[in-house]
Amino acid sequence: MRTGFMRNTLILLLLAVSVMLWVSCRPGRRHDAGHPRNQVSRQAMQKPGDTPRTAAGIREVDFKNFTYVVEGSAFEFKNGEWAGTETDTAQAAVKSVSFAALMNNGREQAVVVLSGNWGGGNLLSGHVQVFDFHDAQAWEVISLPGEKAEIKNNALLVSYSEWAAEDPICCPTLAVTETYRWNGLTFNKERSETRATQN
Repeated sequence: MRTGFMRNTLILLLLAVSVMLWVSCRPGRRHDAGHPRNQVSRQAMQKPGDTPRTAAGIREVDFKNFTYVVEGSAFEFKNGEWAGTETDTAQAAVKSVSFAALMNNGREQAVVVLSGNWGGGNLLSGHVQVFDFHDAQAWEVISLPGEKAEIKNNALLVSYSEWAAEDPICCPTLAVTETYRWNGLTFNKERSETRATQN
């Protein structure tokens, strides 16, 4: 009887394990679907650019002929430039494109600096955008205000001008440099430094 009892117990255990495996592996369910890291990653990379389907990597993406999203609006650049309508003076340009492994995912990312007077007028503003490459496309990971981007020790340094309390609108006298580093979920700002510009 002892042998029969052990055999029945073993059969029940095997049935329970089979049911658990079937529930966890049934079609339509991803094992990582509920993990916070995957939810944040998908949310961060939700704005594709008009990348040619033939691109095999981030260095083959033509960032001079690309549609960028800046502050919620799409701007289609051609030959490195964007221009507004004939009735305004708005314009922008691709200032620089650089590449570095910033996200520790085995791929290089592109760091694009854009500069322009997006709404017209004489005041220029810059934007630094980081793109990752997967599914044959470049995907925006983060967009930051900035006029210059540097890469040091796997960190992204973004610099821009700032106005002191009594500065005229034409002439900011402060320079801000912010350091961002990928933490596995997003680019986290590690520090910010402000200094007076050299006249």
